[in-house]
Amino acid sequence: MQSTHKIAGSAAAGFAAYLTTSASRGDYYVGGEIEGDGGAWHGSPQALDGLGLDPSQPVRKADLVTLMEGRSPASGEPVRRVGGDGSRVAGIDATFSAPKSVSALWAVSDSYRRAQIEVAHHKAVASAIGRIERDVELVRRREHGELRWEKARSLVAAEFVHTSSRLTRDQERDGVPDPQLHSHVVILAAEREDGRFAAVDSRELFRSQRANGAWYRAELAHELRGLGLEIRSGTGRDGRFFELRGVPEELSKRWSRRREVIEKAAREFRDRYGRSPNRGELGSIAVATRGTKTMTAAMDVSTAWRTVGEEYGMSRDRVEQLFNERALEPEPERDITAELLADVTCERSMVETRELEARAFELSAGVARPEAVREQLEELARSGELVRLEGGFWTTRELRELEQRALATAFERSEERVGTATIRSRDVAFFSALERRGHSLTFEQREAIDGLTSWGGVVVLVGEAGTGKGAVLEAARVAWEHEGNRVIGTAIAGATAQRLGADAGIKETMTADSLIHRVEHDRLQLDERTVVVMDEAGMADTRRLADAP
Repeated sequence: MQSTHKIAGSAAAGFAAYLTTSASRGDYYVGGEIEGDGGAWHGSPQALDGLGLDPSQPVRKADLVTLMEGRSPASGEPVRRVGGDGSRVAGIDATFSAPKSVSALWAVSDSYRRAQIEVAHHKAVASAIGRIERDVELVRRREHGELRWEKARSLVAAEFVHTSSRLTRDQERDGVPDPQLHSHVVILAAEREDGRFAAVDSRELFRSQRANGAWYRAELAHELRGLGLEIRSGTGRDGRFFELRGVPEELSKRWSRRREVIEKAAREFRDRYGRSPNRGELGSIAVATRGTKTMTAAMDVSTAWRTVGEEYGMSRDRVEQLFNERALEPEPERDITAELLADVTCERSMVETRELEARAFELSAGVARPEAVREQLEELARSGELVRLEGGFWTTRELRELEQRALATAFERSEERVGTATIRSRDVAFFSALERRGHSLTFEQREAIDGLTSWGGVVVLVGEAGTGKGAVLEAARVAWEHEGNRVIGTAIAGATAQRLGADAGIKETMTADSLIHRVEHDRLQLDERTVVVMDEAGMADTRRLADAP
């Protein structure tokens, strides 16, 4: 996954010390006080040279602090302006974390295999940073009084690889953390096309976070497959993630205590306030549940991890077997483009560009590199299978055709004389409403009933909450039944259909899927004497509307 948060200017020195005071792999807990070891610079040679930085050398704490203060390590001159309130953001921490099974395998592996996994992780992080530089508009400029956003020529960032999560409070007793391979990439400045440096617009980094993380994971999966490891894709929330086959899920869960603590605290927040915590509140929860940074000897941590791994069958021989398991059977063929076209509009009729890209990269994990999938997206757009809409949205050709078909059908049926009621039947309905509710209908409600029962095979009623739609539908139902019509209530959700039946007195209700299924299988006959009332029709997707009888 990938997370993003701003580093306040006042926290520059402390955060720099937190990153640079570590052992060779940047681990929180392996002991030692080695300054500046383990960090690496990211950026074009020209940008780094202009700041007096050598990409072949580790990150020095003094240089990192200077850049976080907005000054050039080479000259001491400002490279970024202060904000309007006189403050300056020290940087943006984009953290790229490997899936838990990857971290688990790293923890139980020998030094050679660990190094291979670390190299795969580093390549994936570097590729993700390249993607951010190439595709995300990170620089905000004001020209002629108007704000505009543009892509950076290069980012200036420092990467620190850590291999453990923070201790939870109950772990502080033994001092052994959970393994978690991740990189803190502190983005410090952006080089503009004119060669000048500027602050990075954090808004676009936050908005592209899902796509950036998906790119990283797809690249990581590609690199790990190159090591002989087998990928299990489509895991986690909404199938966005991947794990390694052969690493016991119980072991991954055992080493996810930090996440469990945060999730428990988030549940307690929801129970207390009746809503989920927002991004800022979730960050505060993560900080509040942190343990201390108790140091433990490197050998003790590795020995403890390997001992736990053996409890779950991850012996040295089993680890070595996993690195050669993919060769035992071929990877099944998958059509990523077909999966994407079916997936991106399964719940909504259109998606934003960043969401489309993120889903494409998520689907590619273990199958193709994200760069190849990006090219497939461009080909889908050229062929018309993906249709660009206004405002940065996309839909599919299939869905657009279904939408046009549904609109054409509704337009044609709007001229039909179906579900009509005479003035006499409407008067009966008005009197029934007066008797049932103890007051007459308003002028607007009477107009709505006239519209529903006067003309048209397809009629739409739109009303805000609390405007009395239930009373209108109940009166219309009385008018329709007085004319001898059969009234069926439906909705996408079963609970909504039941509520419609209770509010409008409709005895026969069912979900939209059930209605379509019964009609298609001749279990329900609809004719000119049948009126179907669909509540919350705006919740219906295009496919259901196109298939509606």
